[in-house]
Amino acid sequence: MKSAAVLVHMFIVCNNVEEMRSFYIDLLGMEESHYEAGQFLDVKSAGIELLFIKHETEVQVPSGWAWQPGWRGGTSTQSSFSVRVPEEEFSALVDRIRQSNIPRFNEYPEWRNDGYWGYTIKDPMGVTLELFVEPSVRPQKTVWPLD
Repeated sequence: MKSAAVLVHMFIVCNNVEEMRSFYIDLLGMEESHYEAGQFLDVKSAGIELLFIKHETEVQVPSGWAWQPGWRGGTSTQSSFSVRVPEEEFSALVDRIRQSNIPRFNEYPEWRNDGYWGYTIKDPMGVTLELFVEPSVRPQKTVWPLD
C-alpha cells in the first residue's frame, strides 16, 4: 500500500535570515510565505516550504561546490538545489547575478546535457544551486552570451 505522506517543510539553518531573504525572495523571486526579522523566513516553492531559521550559534559555511548530476563541476557531497527559472526571466537573472558578488562557478551559463542552460551559484550559506532553463527551442549557438 502506498503512503499518502508528503514532504512539506525543509528546515535549513542559517547565519543571517535577511541575507537569505535577499537571495531567495529579492534575487530569485521565490514566494515568501512568512518572515520574522532576524528569526526565520518561510519560502514556498512548488509545494515545498523552505524554512530558513537563524541558528543560535554560528553555522559553518561550506567552501566547496556540491556534486550534482548533469553538472560535472562540483565534488562535495553536501546537499544542493536545482532551481528551474522561467525562460523569459533567465537572461535577466544571469545579468543581475553577474553584477553582484554572488559566488558562481563559471562567469556564464553553460549548455548542459544537450538540453538546457545551467548556471551554478551559491547562496549566502554556501549551498550550491544550479539555476536552469530548458529553452522551448534548441539554440543554434550553445555558448553564452547568446547575442
